[in-house]
Amino acid sequence: MKEDRYAAMKKTILSRIILVPVIPFVLALGIGYYYFTSSLEKSAVSSMRRILEDHLLSL
Repeated sequence: MKEDRYAAMKKTILSRIILVPVIPFVLALGIGYYYFTSSLEKSAVSSMRRILEDHLLSL
């Protein structure tokens, strides 16, 4: 009986040891992905806008 209780406790502790660091890691990945894609999009739009303005000024 005690062995079963300890086995369940081991599984609980192990799952928490794995789960607790994963949550902040996933949050950091999500935030990093959001800011990276946002920055990339702003950079691409800015570059296209500059090219368009250069072409319109040369007409």
